[in-house]
Amino acid sequence: MDIQSDQYEDEIEIDLKALFLHIRHYWYAVVIGALIGIFCAGIYLWKFEVPQYEASSMIYMRGSKTSVSLQDLQIGSELTNDYEIILKSRPILERVIKKLDLDMDYLSLGQHIQISNPTNTRILKMTVTTDDPIISKKIADTLANYGMDSIKEIDSKQPYLVENAIVNDHKVNTSPKMVFLMGLLIGCFISICALFIQFITNDRICSAEDIEKTLNIPVLAGVVESKVIQREKRNARKIASQKVFQ
Repeated sequence: MDIQSDQYEDEIEIDLKALFLHIRHYWYAVVIGALIGIFCAGIYLWKFEVPQYEASSMIYMRGSKTSVSLQDLQIGSELTNDYEIILKSRPILERVIKKLDLDMDYLSLGQHIQISNPTNTRILKMTVTTDDPIISKKIADTLANYGMDSIKEIDSKQPYLVENAIVNDHKVNTSPKMVFLMGLLIGCFISICALFIQFITNDRICSAEDIEKTLNIPVLAGVVESKVIQREKRNARKIASQKVFQ
């Protein structure tokens, strides 16, 4: 049992070595695959990627108490979720759409808005992401204004506008370097997979080991074709063809 397992392990090692030699022999295919992947990444960035821009506004929740305790500062995820539902509710989003004359419904607009609460603060941060930096700013500011009016009906004091949104011209998509790197890695991976499939589907006898595995007989000797002889044959064929044309 141990002898058979050792032979099986030896066969796996030989196959892996042959696979490595096969990939190394066709190294140029891997390089071509990498170049094609980089080229496709450039096409994606040029033709298909839509730049996305963020704009954020912040409001401070005053609350109904004159003194603020540590428990008041820790709004927590539950209260943040409550205000997120209010700020992304249909009436508020429809008012924003009507105010800015946006070509979308309130469900689509809600997907562009993210509400967050920095730890240990009473601040709500509204981040809007669209393909236009100016529209992102306008939506964030309008949402903050309408949101404060609605929140005032819950708390006794008007929320305080901490910061208006600004126009941010820096896109927040994946960096071009990362896209090109992903294209390179994907191109290399596909090329190596293709070479692997070619290797395992190749049933031709290419070496003495293949003869031993196929015929189950040992190879006693082999004849190696000399490169010098191959070169002399090519020269002889050239000379013969020249004589024919003469």
